[in-house]
Amino acid sequence: MVRWSSNCLQQLKEGKDDRAHLAAKEGHLHCFKFLVSKMATAMHTLKARNDQGETPRDLAERFYKDNILQYIDSVEKEDERPETQEVRAYRKIQELQQLLEIAYSNYRQLGGITEEEKKMKKEEREVEKAMRELEAQLEYERVRREKLESQLDDYRAEISRLRESLEKTRAPPALPMVSAT
Repeated sequence: MVRWSSNCLQQLKEGKDDRAHLAAKEGHLHCFKFLVSKMATAMHTLKARNDQGETPRDLAERFYKDNILQYIDSVEKEDERPETQEVRAYRKIQELQQLLEIAYSNYRQLGGITEEEKKMKKEEREVEKAMRELEAQLEYERVRREKLESQLDDYRAEISRLRESLEKTRAPPALPMVSAT
């Protein structure tokens, strides 16, 4: 576009044609494709009208730019297919997700740690800390239980000893009966 004649640039300044119209009129296919790809929809660019009511197709036909016409035909055929723009957008999302996964993989191979991995490592450390605390608490409770069981055994032994002592003091030995004869 930069190398176009001053006449084309003057038309652009005056607002008679937009960039896509100029690319179609001059037959600059690579520029036209670029401009079409940057629009929200390809059909938006192909159906746009300049001040004279002409579309890029009209200009390409008038100035015999077959390469532009072939490209417009292929875009229109593609747009007529049941594969809608929504499907194409979804495919683009899938493609970008694949590229993102490749980028993450490359980043990890180079020693980088993603935010997701940092979060996972932090969570792992927190879980390990909680497990150590619970294991320490479990060990404390085990030792406490053993001490209580030991005390219980001591108290049972004391109870048995006291019962025996009580029985000895309660029952006096039986005296033999002497007969009075």
